[in-house]
This record gives sequence, structure tokens and C-alpha cells, in this order.
Amino acid sequence: MQKQCTKCHQVKPLTEFHRHKQSADGHKSRCKPCNCADTARWQRENKEKCAARYKEWAANNREKTRAAFKRWNEKHQGLAYQRRIAKVGRETENARSRKWAAANREKSRVWKAQWKKNNLDVVAAMSGKRRAAMRNAIPAWADFEAISKIYAECQSKPGHHVDHVVPLISKLVCGLHCEANLQVIPAVENYSKNNRKWPDMP
Repeated sequence: MQKQCTKCHQVKPLTEFHRHKQSADGHKSRCKPCNCADTARWQRENKEKCAARYKEWAANNREKTRAAFKRWNEKHQGLAYQRRIAKVGRETENARSRKWAAANREKSRVWKAQWKKNNLDVVAAMSGKRRAAMRNAIPAWADFEAISKIYAECQSKPGHHVDHVVPLISKLVCGLHCEANLQVIPAVENYSKNNRKWPDMP
């Protein structure tokens, strides 16, 4: 069955028309390309109205919104993250991510485990880089027995990490892997500190 578009006046199959229950034949009077073009033009001319409508719809349909965003992000491979970085800056975005991780520890743990599973090559490269940095940062006078005791202390405190007071890898400093530069601190504090804070930093 065919139908003539009231906009472009071309005769097309019914499959080229969006469904519309109130129409006699159950389809809109304009074909899909014409209808989409009109909708796109209206959205460009009414950006504030569109934004308000979407905000209201998203608030009432959170699960659908999350599912749609997840599909889009998987298809575009992290483009949304790159856009946020360009808009607010890397430091601001990283701070937001750390705040979310601290408030959602279990979700963060599951997400990190899945990310590592899906990015084994990146994880291996990062681990190799850190091992190399640690080897180069061990001074000849380091007390390995004292270092072992610090790591043993950490094992006895669930939710804690062994932290380098002065980070091994940073844009400004390169700390040593020795007993004097190690401390046991809560994991949340370590994530917050990362390699951006150390005593007497400029």
C-alpha cells in the first residue's frame, strides 16, 4: 500500500510514514524524511523549550534515560567523557569521579573490575609502567624488612592502602620507594590524594 506525502508530494510505501493512531490509515500525512526535517528545524528554533521538555521527561523516565545513554556511550566509545573533559577540565571531572566513587564504593568496585576485564592490555601497560617506576625509585639503602612490615600492617587493616607520601610518578616530583616514604592510610583517602598532594608541595 502506498501514500502521497503532503509535504514533498511523492508517493511512497506506508513503511516510509511514521505511525499515527488518529489517522484513517494509521500513519502520518508527511513521510519520515519530511517529518524529521520539520522536527529538526523546530528544535533548532526552540532550543530552550526542547531542553525543558527533555529535562522533564528524563526526570520522569530515569531508567529509560540511563539505558539510552549507556547504549549511546558504548556505541561512541567514551565520547561523552571526552566532551565533559573539554567542557569542565580534567581536574574538575576527576574530582567529580572521585566524589562519586567515595559515595558508591560497591558500584565503583564492580565497575573497575569490569573495566579491567575489558581492558587487559591497558591494565598490563599501566602495571608495567608502575613496576618500572618502583624499581627505579628504590635506593640502595632501602630497608626491605621495614618495607615488608609496612605492607604486613596494611594487610591487617581491611580498606587501607600502602601509600607513597611523595608520589612515585607525578609531573613535579618523583618520590622514593623506601620505608620513610610509605604510610598506611584509608583507601578513600588514598584515592582522594592520588599523585596530586604531598608535604611541602608548591
